[in-house]
Amino acid sequence: MDQVTVDYPARPGIIRDVSLNLPAGSFTFVTGPSGAGKTTLLKLMFLGLKPSAGRLQIFGRNAYDLSRDQKAYVRSRLGVVFQDFRLIDHMSIYDNVALPLRVTGKDVKSERDYVQELLYWVGLGDYANAKPEELSGGQKQRAAIARAVINRPALLLADEPTGNVDDGIGLKLIRLFEELNKLGTTVVVATHSESLLQRFEYPAIRLDGGRLAVRERDVA
Repeated sequence: MDQVTVDYPARPGIIRDVSLNLPAGSFTFVTGPSGAGKTTLLKLMFLGLKPSAGRLQIFGRNAYDLSRDQKAYVRSRLGVVFQDFRLIDHMSIYDNVALPLRVTGKDVKSERDYVQELLYWVGLGDYANAKPEELSGGQKQRAAIARAVINRPALLLADEPTGNVDDGIGLKLIRLFEELNKLGTTVVVATHSESLLQRFEYPAIRLDGGRLAVRERDVA
């Protein structure tokens, strides 16, 4: 990002003059108080929002010079964990998690063991056939995370991924992100959890009032 600004009609300057470079293969926390712009920053990264000013590059290309097909390809390389889960209500948890495999044309039957293993990893092995409405908020969060990582994305963006789970599950989920990171996935986690920031010594970018404030454990 190069001097990126985002203006909402009701909130001008939700992001103001942010310049940021996240190297491929890095693991970075984004922190700051509620309303600081963390979610907006992630929306920019998955091309869900166009900046009012400034430039944004992803995978070395100008994000807004991409054709529709190129943008779709870029998004296929992303894994995103939303705060509101965005699970598909009429599909089972197994099918929700496997959906990115189908979208990219992979043979889901051949990946069945991997999907099931990932469900067990996030504590949902016994809920493969359940529908989202049968799950608690924390279970839906874990299903959303499994869906986001199933395709081993080049870039994983997680918005408060541990906000609806207990500390033990939250730690396990971050460990899962670490394993992906070791395989080359760039990971960005927005969180207000001080315990996560203290436990893991990854760079932490702090937003305050839409601006890049103190950069704790600065990005290398």
